[in-house]
Amino acid sequence: MNTQYRLQSLKQRCMDDMDFHRSLTLKDDQIHSLGQGIAGRDTTIGHLEVQILEGDAQILQRDTVINFLQEQVHDLNQELGDALGHIEMLQEQQMPPLVQNGLEEEEEDSEEEPEEIEDVSEIDSEHGDPEPNPQLNHSSSGSQSSVSNLDDF
Repeated sequence: MNTQYRLQSLKQRCMDDMDFHRSLTLKDDQIHSLGQGIAGRDTTIGHLEVQILEGDAQILQRDTVINFLQEQVHDLNQELGDALGHIEMLQEQQMPPLVQNGLEEEEEDSEEEPEEIEDVSEIDSEHGDPEPNPQLNHSSSGSQSSVSNLDDF
């Protein structure tokens, strides 16, 4: 009986060892498949890191372009301000202030009745070339008022 008990005990131990070995093999396979999954994710992470670096390079390049364009806009705005100041100075030099006020009143009168001017223009164009309008020669004061409107912006 002792031998039979020993045989049973050895069989049980053998079965336990086989179950343990099977469990270890299963866990080893799981570890191997998880390792492959991790390797795949590492590859994906590497690709994403490259894409991030490329995106950062594009952002840096665009920021450089934006800064350059902002500098150009600033320079152009300064040049525009200088040009408008120069135009205003030239207009003030060309017209004395008293004449300027009279011309502004004439322009206001002509701006109030644009339909009559259009009718006259149509009649004149049917009969030949119209004579130059003396008010058009003094349109610089209108430019000056539009220049001062730009300064409000």
